[in-house]
Amino acid sequence: MYFTNIKKLKEDIIEKRFSEKDRFLYILLFIMLDTIFLELNIFPIEELNIIDYASSIINIVVTFSGTYFIYKANGGEDGNDFAGKYFSITWVRSIRFLLFLIPMVFIFSILDSFFFKFSDFNNEIAMLLFLSGFMCALYFYAYKDVLEIKEKEA
Repeated sequence: MYFTNIKKLKEDIIEKRFSEKDRFLYILLFIMLDTIFLELNIFPIEELNIIDYASSIINIVVTFSGTYFIYKANGGEDGNDFAGKYFSITWVRSIRFLLFLIPMVFIFSILDSFFFKFSDFNNEIAMLLFLSGFMCALYFYAYKDVLEIKEKEA
């Protein structure tokens, strides 16, 4: 893995020495650093509670494990076009799940306003569960999609 040597990286890509494992490692490192920095960015902004920390930990763990399992479903280092499958499938799955999640949050908010009247802390727990479930479902179904593609490619 190269950190600053773009010339050598381009040479490896041109000479077909840039494997699926290499692609996976770059993607994983990029996504994990992006996720971690996004999570760390919230910390100085407001006073945090246990829900904020739990949400950050869940985001990091689910992103890492989801990306890893999708890579394995694609055949690991012997797979084909991990990057293309990962980004395109998780994009479409994200849009589909958002189209489901947004109305659910809206409905929950209405029900809470008129019937449940949860405390702020309980609302945060409910949102944590909704969003964590969203992320887990996103990666689970993307994993299944990649498995299905892998079976049909063989």
